[in-house]
Amino acid sequence: MHCLTENLPLCLASYVFLLILGTIFVVIGVIGFFVSSTMMLDRLMGMDVDIVHNLV
Repeated sequence: MHCLTENLPLCLASYVFLLILGTIFVVIGVIGFFVSSTMMLDRLMGMDVDIVHNLV
């Protein structure tokens, strides 16, 4: 069965959680992409940031 026909509240909560998590990672990636041009290697919000990581 499809998720929406079985358990709608749990399914919607899962979609909202994944949307928020994905948005956070995209924002961190975009910030890291622009910050990495000003520093060779550093950490941004606990994650390594350098040009190689952002290009991959």
